[in-house]
Amino acid sequence: MEKTVQGYEKQLGVNYLGPFLFIKLLTPALLATAVDKSTWQNEFGVILVSSFAAEMYYEKRVCTDMENLEYYRPNSSIHRYGLSKVGAWA
Repeated sequence: MEKTVQGYEKQLGVNYLGPFLFIKLLTPALLATAVDKSTWQNEFGVILVSSFAAEMYYEKRVCTDMENLEYYRPNSSIHRYGLSKVGAWA
């Protein structure tokens, strides 16, 4: 199982933690744009892209086990991928 530099499972890092951090870091710029009178109203935002895997796992009421973010209990790669996409979708 591949891991990020920070030690998280790679798909979780790429599909969930990475976008979360990106938006967190981008928030000051988004807020500044929101109050800037020279921009059109509501003309800013972030779009996150997910996949059908998110819907597949969401409908089964599968959710991320916060106690198993490092996958001490093994899961298949498609299962890990689906869970990482649920996080980005929810």
